[in-house]
Amino acid sequence: MFSSKVTVAVILLLLSTGCGYVNEEAQSKTQDEQSGSVVDYKSEEAIEVEEDSVELLSENNEEQSNSEEAEMEQVDSAQEEEVESSQLTTVESTEEDAGQKEEQAEDSGQTEEQKVTVNEKEEQEPVGEQDEQEPEEEKEITYEAEPFENKYEMAASAGNIRTGPDVSFNRVTSVHRYTELDAFEKATVGGTDWYHVEVGNEKTGWVSSTIVTEYDPELAELRSNLIDIPVIAQMPELPRGCEVTSLAMLLLHAGISVDKMTLADQVRKDPTKYQRIDGQVHFGNPNDGFVGNMYTFDKPGLGVYHRPIADLAREYLGDQVVDLTGQGFESVYEQLDNGKPVWVINTSEFRFLNDSYWTTWQTPTGPVKITYKMHAVVVTGYDEDYIYFNDPLTVQKNRKVAKASFIAGWEQFGSQAISYGPQ
Repeated sequence: MFSSKVTVAVILLLLSTGCGYVNEEAQSKTQDEQSGSVVDYKSEEAIEVEEDSVELLSENNEEQSNSEEAEMEQVDSAQEEEVESSQLTTVESTEEDAGQKEEQAEDSGQTEEQKVTVNEKEEQEPVGEQDEQEPEEEKEITYEAEPFENKYEMAASAGNIRTGPDVSFNRVTSVHRYTELDAFEKATVGGTDWYHVEVGNEKTGWVSSTIVTEYDPELAELRSNLIDIPVIAQMPELPRGCEVTSLAMLLLHAGISVDKMTLADQVRKDPTKYQRIDGQVHFGNPNDGFVGNMYTFDKPGLGVYHRPIADLAREYLGDQVVDLTGQGFESVYEQLDNGKPVWVINTSEFRFLNDSYWTTWQTPTGPVKITYKMHAVVVTGYDEDYIYFNDPLTVQKNRKVAKASFIAGWEQFGSQAISYGPQ
């Protein structure tokens, strides 16, 4: 199990470099252990948050911040790790000093577009069991509640409902993203508005205005049209395993549950060792099999392209597998319109990357152009402005990026796409 700080550092690097990140220190050990020069990556800014915060993962896309919808987009791209069964999330907040202190997030009101570290999920008792524990002593807070009616929905992947309008009050329950909340009272404490809400037909409690947004029936209808696939996290077991983790999501939608670690073991590998000869990198070809090590950055590695992934998918789906690689994005739209998700490879920034990010390797089957800033995701839908997808690295379900940007990055990798059709 990775430690919290190690996992935070790893995800920060992956967010900026992609699943093909190369450990620079590992390169200096021996020639066989080297993995080529590391592509420059941006430093990540983080923000301090309190418990129950919305984790703000920047879409790194200027096209998404120029309208009234920008505020919603910042909340939409803001993500906590999902609370699933016995796991809750933590976030580590770091400043420019490389992050010397760590705080657990709770009811944060951040809405500016910022990048934060994503911490490893820590094991906790299930929500139901926590609710049955003897509550902690609550701090005495004076507030005035006034009648107020409005409909909201949870904007984070998970957020807490409390017995009173402050983070010091005990938690009644946790609700997942998009849970509808009917407010009937409002109170302001410490400059923050809190809403007294009904959660379903059984519970009431207070929720911070900073982690909810007004319910929009049009957006709700759009979400109902997105393909519903549970998001699977590649970390911490597979730092370079975005391709097989995304395949696991695709197969799950097809009704086949296969563990990502099983797929990691089964995917075809290119056994070629890393070498540098006369200043040129000699390594494996991702068109032939997974290149290098998928499980650690202490050894050289990169990733794998569509062909070995499609072959592996056929072991489970047979002739249902549809390899759309080389076709236009219209073929992706067609699959989505038919209710089928699409596995794709994109740049890790979901945009066009200039030549400085790319290099050419010499491989046993010929030269291949690569960048370490590569990432595989599962596309779940689209609208007039955005492409929606499940991201195994940030663990975001239906994350969205502007269409033109997403397609430009996808085309740089040769328009690689895999889906499946009817039996």
